[in-house]
Amino acid sequence: MILLKLLAAAALFLGAFTLSTVLIRRGLPQLRPSSRPEGATGPQLPDSASDAVFDIRGTGFWIGLCEHVLIFSLVLGSGFEALAIFFAAKGFVRTEAIKENASYYLLGTLINFTIALLAAVAAAYALGLSPTG
Repeated sequence: MILLKLLAAAALFLGAFTLSTVLIRRGLPQLRPSSRPEGATGPQLPDSASDAVFDIRGTGFWIGLCEHVLIFSLVLGSGFEALAIFFAAKGFVRTEAIKENASYYLLGTLINFTIALLAAVAAAYALGLSPTG
């Protein structure tokens, strides 16, 4: 029975990551910044090297995956305070990019967080946990 619950939680995780990645990569292309912000200095990691939805060479793929892992871990561990800090820190780190293209970054973050949070709460219930502690 526990194996079935773990498989359900894993399926929710993979489904949430897949859904948010597809929505962001296919649903927001018109909002994607076309070039590097004017006056930006220093090295820049590529957001994506191709138009593929799941581009494992792009930083966006790995950031999204790490966000989902953190969100699932924090929800399953009832760490909502840390989740709030993480959400705020992401906004702080991306301040300049958000100023350049607020719609793209805000909507992408909200899509990712919303889908991951809903799936994590569903996974908590599937595992018999209370996501509120």
